[in-house]
Amino acid sequence: MLTLEKTSALPYNVLNESIKETFTAIDRFEWQALEEILQMREKQLYREAGHKSFEQYCQAELAAWGGYRRINQLLGAKEVIDAADELGEHIKNERQARSRMRLVKEPEKLKAAVAIALKDNPSPSESDFAAAANKVVPRLLRKKPVVEEPLVPEIQEPMVPQQTPAEGDPCDCALVIGLGSIVAHADTYSALYVQKGKVIEDLGDEVVVAWEHWQDKPKKTDRYFKDDLRFWQETNQ
Repeated sequence: MLTLEKTSALPYNVLNESIKETFTAIDRFEWQALEEILQMREKQLYREAGHKSFEQYCQAELAAWGGYRRINQLLGAKEVIDAADELGEHIKNERQARSRMRLVKEPEKLKAAVAIALKDNPSPSESDFAAAANKVVPRLLRKKPVVEEPLVPEIQEPMVPQQTPAEGDPCDCALVIGLGSIVAHADTYSALYVQKGKVIEDLGDEVVVAWEHWQDKPKKTDRYFKDDLRFWQETNQ
């Protein structure tokens, strides 16, 4: 991790390693903060400052770091790591743990998912972990509720079918991420939150995204759950 000084351009390898070290340090300090947060919650020390609940404390004191929502994500990640026992050490941050939250009450399936991810890639990414979890317990497709037709149909305006907005193609209908959608990552802590990508394959609950800033890299696409993405906006990123 380099100190922030104005220097001449650094070689790629040096700068690349420094960037990785910095993000690793961020993850490490986040886990350290989590241990302190657990003490704050379990001993109810927030009451000394007049906060009536842990949630109120998070919203008042930790809003700049994501507030109660972010703290809940970190607490959930710790549950995943604890449930995975010795395999938990391979989960390096909350983003990698997120897709496993649905398996936390089934430790054996959780461990199996971690093992699959490690088998496919010794240093699995968050998408590798998500894909492995889906192999162990496939996500069920959301079913639309059945609406019974009235005995005497009312005269209605013609229905406009749902569309998937593509780049430069505004749509007034319900927004559903699908083939052709222009997206970014929904997690404000992800580097892809400010990057622009296009859905090139729709797999149901998941999609394959081609990222613009990966065009010159060997890996140009990655796979995500739709819930982990948002529609790209040209302003207010």
